[in-house]
Amino acid sequence: MRKTSLLEDQYQTFYQKHHRIQVMGVDVVYLDTGTCQPWQEDDARRPIVIALHGFATCGYMYRHWIQKLSQSARIMVPDIPPYGESGKVLSWKPSYPNYAQWLDAFIDLVVPANRQFYFVAQDWSVPLAVSWAARHPQRLKGLLLFSPFLHPERSFLLPGFFASSVPFLGSFALETLFNRPDIIERIFDICTKRNLDATAQHIYMMPFNSKEGRKTIAHHASLLIRHPMFWIKLWRRLGHLDMPVSLIFGAERDFMLPKDVPKLAKQFHNVSYRSLPGVGFLPVEEAADACISEMLSMIALEKIG
Repeated sequence: MRKTSLLEDQYQTFYQKHHRIQVMGVDVVYLDTGTCQPWQEDDARRPIVIALHGFATCGYMYRHWIQKLSQSARIMVPDIPPYGESGKVLSWKPSYPNYAQWLDAFIDLVVPANRQFYFVAQDWSVPLAVSWAARHPQRLKGLLLFSPFLHPERSFLLPGFFASSVPFLGSFALETLFNRPDIIERIFDICTKRNLDATAQHIYMMPFNSKEGRKTIAHHASLLIRHPMFWIKLWRRLGHLDMPVSLIFGAERDFMLPKDVPKLAKQFHNVSYRSLPGVGFLPVEEAADACISEMLSMIALEKIG
């Protein structure tokens, strides 16, 4: 009981300063470290960083960034629905093309049209950030991408992606699987080399505790590799991105095989990349300080330039 109370306190502390808006008919919760709306002078001076979390996680993934970067940048972190505190029921299919529209609408609501910003993204949200950058290159100062899910066809998880994408059956099987908390915990254990702290795992598990959440997440997972035209357009655009791009991988476990990492890097025009030792699928969670240092380095280089 005491442990549960502590987890709830940490959860409430993190979310107490969040904002709530409607985006494409869905309740969206996001954190903004800016002082107020409308924007004031100190916000105009600080660079903006929009951070997108990974699959089956939420904005809590960036809690360390909020603590350590707030003086250097304005951090905006949404809970992408159905994760975190955002709505669990969507009126649209949770596919990449629809999430791309959702991201367009979110940015239009929270960032002035005349402001540039940095994009940070983890695993499944990387294609969303890259797609947005390709369509709005004049708005982006840089891309910092962790465990980039950009070539699912090269992932060792490809057989699982194909199985889960079978219409109706794949989504149903995943929903049944997600009804087992022990299995979800095991998946997190497999994906990470360094164990998640108790609060993070507790918060990430919350959407799986409701039937609506499990159903939407299962549907989302079943659609990851569908819509081939989205992927084809994305791959064609990689080499046309002129802003700085930094790719960060977990050296122990990642979506891509180590031999394919240089091949991915070559698809970008202005890129750097490295692997973090002792880290798995979730660099932002497992190596927060190293990831924050990457962000600060990118901001510093932009100021020098």
